[in-house]
Amino acid sequence: MESKVLDELREAAENPRAEVMKWLRVTGRPVVAVLPAYFPEPLVHAAGAFPVGMWGNTLPLGASDSYLQSFSCSIARSILELALKPESDFIAGFIFTSMCDNFETLAEVFKLALPRKPVFTFVIPNTSHLPSRRPHLERELDRALAFLSRVAGKRPSPEDYARSAKLYGEFVRLVREFYRHRALFPAALSNYDFYAVLKASFFMPKEEFNPRLRSLLEDLDRVGGEGARVLLSGIVPQPLSLLKVFDAAGTRVVGDDFAGAYRLFSKEPAAALLGSEIDKYLLSGAPCSTLHRDGQDRGKYLAARVRELGADGFVNWHIKFCEPEAFDRPHLLDELRRQGIPTLVLEVETSSRNFDALRTRLEAFVELIRQEKEKGAVS
Repeated sequence: MESKVLDELREAAENPRAEVMKWLRVTGRPVVAVLPAYFPEPLVHAAGAFPVGMWGNTLPLGASDSYLQSFSCSIARSILELALKPESDFIAGFIFTSMCDNFETLAEVFKLALPRKPVFTFVIPNTSHLPSRRPHLERELDRALAFLSRVAGKRPSPEDYARSAKLYGEFVRLVREFYRHRALFPAALSNYDFYAVLKASFFMPKEEFNPRLRSLLEDLDRVGGEGARVLLSGIVPQPLSLLKVFDAAGTRVVGDDFAGAYRLFSKEPAAALLGSEIDKYLLSGAPCSTLHRDGQDRGKYLAARVRELGADGFVNWHIKFCEPEAFDRPHLLDELRRQGIPTLVLEVETSSRNFDALRTRLEAFVELIRQEKEKGAVS
């Protein structure tokens, strides 16, 4: 499919800095970089700032090696690499969460490496004990509002937040409809274009992205297409160009479990400026390796998603040295295999450019799925 809207969104995904700079000039709103994962982004919007997602990039690593070990995950290293460049000086402040040890440490590195840039860490509680969670989140919310007041020059009121939450609620509904269409008609867009559209949402104001996605949804074909249907899982679909390998291998990605995609978009925006509502936001949506939730069994959850989407197999897109995902992976794969679901692990780094070995493994996996389907049809 080709359309003017798709071209615009693809361009935004492939040239994020140019896209952000365009909207910075148009809106004049200070740019606040929101790093992984699950900071309630409508707070930034309500403060009058322009929130921009930072989930890693494909920059060659160099300057960041002076601050981070080689065994730090490439998402953290690539984000620091980008922040250290003079071209990133337009960013007014950085917001981190406590999603993993790497990012808690990275926030402190930012304070040393970029002393002129305000840095804030939103600490997400790792307990299900509500009498502890709610007061803590009230304090974190107050700290976040104070930080945004300093960076954006405005402390958002409940009315400001309500308007922003409504906009983000519309955004979430549109993205979910995009996913539903994908599951039913995976040939309507290439794998690459589907995730390019999602990636574009991190670099455009939601006031601009929402109508574009709505227009795209209206024009999408209803085409199922042939090929192995797979569910992807990981932290983030980086590097984006790896999805072209999935296209070339004849796969149809019918859904995902990325923290930087479906897991994030499955959450309901907090309904109000209250710690209890922030808590509901954090506990809503798909389970995640970075969030504590009692009774969570991601293996069974993902097996159910494979069945629900009619996927033929499961691909774990593992960013090297991502600890939360590495801790979850053995259990996930054991459960999926126990239920007879073909699985494949692809280990990548965000700066990867040569995918020959991954292409060979993916093609072999697709052939395995084809043979299993033929065997099932005969029996």
